[in-house]
Amino acid sequence: MARFLNEVNTSSTNPVDLGAQGALPNIYYRTILTLDKDPNIDCIVFVKDPERFGKLEETLVSQMGFKEGMDLNQLFIRYISKAKKICTKPMICVMLKISEGFEQYKSRYKFKLKLLNRNVPVYENFDLAGMVLDHMNKYREFLEKHGKYPKK
Repeated sequence: MARFLNEVNTSSTNPVDLGAQGALPNIYYRTILTLDKDPNIDCIVFVKDPERFGKLEETLVSQMGFKEGMDLNQLFIRYISKAKKICTKPMICVMLKISEGFEQYKSRYKFKLKLLNRNVPVYENFDLAGMVLDHMNKYREFLEKHGKYPKK
């Protein structure tokens, strides 16, 4: 990730923090693909908060190199979909609620629906995502114990 991430305001150790570059869909995409190749990672859990894009679209889109009126949420969905088709590891989205209001809810709902339609589960907090991963791991252990887990 050092090839495409700035050293300032980012962290490439677990958990990865893209800093301001997390607003760039192509950087998000490359990061997911890089994590998918890492043998030490079993699942890619990413955080998205689509309602933030409304403010970015109003202020920084042209400075980020995008056309005015660009829908960053739609662009993120396109890149995440592209990554999902390539990745071999499960992907989970944690979509934190950072603000209240109908427009914010609508933004989160649309984004969540698009991810769910692409078989990417979405949880509203890390506790829920962690519980699901824990249950999946216990189920894997159960299958292994009973000789039903597929061998690699």
